[in-house]
Amino acid sequence: APGLMDFKHGTTTLGFKFKHGIIIAVDSRASMGSHIGSQTVKKVIEINSFLLGTMAGGAADCSFWERHLTRLCRMHELRTKDMLSDEWPMVA
Repeated sequence: APGLMDFKHGTTTLGFKFKHGIIIAVDSRASMGSHIGSQTVKKVIEINSFLLGTMAGGAADCSFWERHLTRLCRMHELRTKDMLSDEWPMVA
């Protein structure tokens, strides 16, 4: 049947906050066009001891934004003596 094998592709990242903690789930494949470049990519990134990020999209862009966000969080912590956590309002 036409279209039966036309799979959508992309990264799936899920995060759930509940009473006793969080659950983060991601896939682990990195693709290069229609080819799988790696099946063991680390897509969950620790920003600080209270914040996690997930990667989707170009690896270079994700790497830049991970480092940038980590730097901003650390600057905030040094200036205010207060670490950003899940209690802070987040902007998507």
